Amino acid sequence: MGAAPLLRASGVRKSFGATQALKGVDFELRAGEVHALLGPNGAGKSTLVKVLAGAHRPDAGTLTLDGRELGRLGPGAAHAAGIETMLQQTALIPELSVAENIALGRRVGRGGLVDWRAVRRDGAAALAALGLELRLEQPVGELSIADQRAVELARALSRRCSVLILDEPTATLGAREAQVLLRQVRRTAAEGVGVIYVSHHLDEVLAVADRATVVRDGRVVELLELRGERTVQAGDLVRAMLGREVVVAAPPERVGDTGAIALEARSLTVGRRLRDVSLTLRRGEIVGLFGAVGAGQSTLARVLSGQTRPGAGSVAVDGAPLRARTPRQALRRGIALVPEDRLRSGLVPAFDVAENIQLSARALSRGVLARRRLSEARRWVGDLGVQPADPTLPVAALSGGNQQKVVFAKAVASGGRVLMLEEPTAGVDVGAKQEIRALVGRLAGDGAAVAIVSTEPEEVLAMCHRIVVLRKGSVVAELEREQASRQALTELATGAEAGR
Repeated sequence: MGAAPLLRASGVRKSFGATQALKGVDFELRAGEVHALLGPNGAGKSTLVKVLAGAHRPDAGTLTLDGRELGRLGPGAAHAAGIETMLQQTALIPELSVAENIALGRRVGRGGLVDWRAVRRDGAAALAALGLELRLEQPVGELSIADQRAVELARALSRRCSVLILDEPTATLGAREAQVLLRQVRRTAAEGVGVIYVSHHLDEVLAVADRATVVRDGRVVELLELRGERTVQAGDLVRAMLGREVVVAAPPERVGDTGAIALEARSLTVGRRLRDVSLTLRRGEIVGLFGAVGAGQSTLARVLSGQTRPGAGSVAVDGAPLRARTPRQALRRGIALVPEDRLRSGLVPAFDVAENIQLSARALSRGVLARRRLSEARRWVGDLGVQPADPTLPVAALSGGNQQKVVFAKAVASGGRVLMLEEPTAGVDVGAKQEIRALVGRLAGDGAAVAIVSTEPEEVLAMCHRIVVLRKGSVVAELEREQASRQALTELATGAEAGR
């Protein structure tokens, strides 16, 4: 791998009103390397990525690619220059085949006619470069999310991109699917592509990246060689990101009246997605609903919160039957959901932070006054460390991690006493994870019943008193935290020994 930079950003500055997001950032990417971009929420990572991808124009500074200054870079110009971006949400057309999705954005054929032989040939070559064995004619909507991510990587390769920006690429994947994607990222770099890897998963960064640039408060604070003679550990990355040591909170102890049953579900069934599942949640208890992607834990949470109607089974809250047909009806009984997809299901991007926090049936029905709404929002913004700490800002102006905090605050502010939290710390930095975990522990200590829906064994081990494991829509095990381990959970969730 040569030392000459493929992509260089020099002295990049970007402001949004009075907020300086980037304060003279320098960044270099080499051909054939995986370069991690790290930093706490609100540090400027997302803004820098958008500048490099042409989505934001910098106020000052220069961008060069292969020694050529890029000038006024927009998304179209970035694409034409060979810069591809893969976001957290897939950018595929479900009804089109694998081959057709790989060919999207390229002109294949002449005179307005598509050369289908070339489409299949190029698709096969892109899949082969990543070691993928997928049927070219299969609609991508039928693929697993992991395979869909792989198709996006193949498409980037087929476009002959020189720079690939990956923004939290494993956010929707389980542990095993994430490992497969990391191998494909390394193969992409081996093809000579420079890869910018944005992630809060430090174990992934250490496994896949060659170097790491750490951004804090709009400035580059450290450049780390991850494949050098000195061994870099996760603690080194955390200290660089936050500028301080992070004390990892111990799993919360059971407190409060854990004998009181808050919610009881019996024999819930939803087609093939959920099969005869029963569950009990008690006050003061945090229960993990763990499994691989699509195992049924998200469906269970959505049934309990009124998002999905079961085909069979019953639910009771505080001993009284729950017949919630809508999320609003469930919320009136004190059941609140923090959805995994914050942008589509958790927020109204056009509203400000305060409006989003108070956007619940209970708050709106009480006619919350603007002054009280703002005061409550300021309290939640402070408790969760939302940055910038201004509840009047549009929520769309926040980074992904800070948006997640707002969704979390919205659910808690609604008065929910039974909380369904889908991947509650996904996309937030290590400091924010500890803050959210501590808050969940406090809520349980105050008597809330909490269910954590996750595909991450570390998440449920760190947060939960009891862990329910699902596989293919059924409960396969229920463990106390003291009985559980990463290996045991992985084996139960996959039905095979981990690593086979």
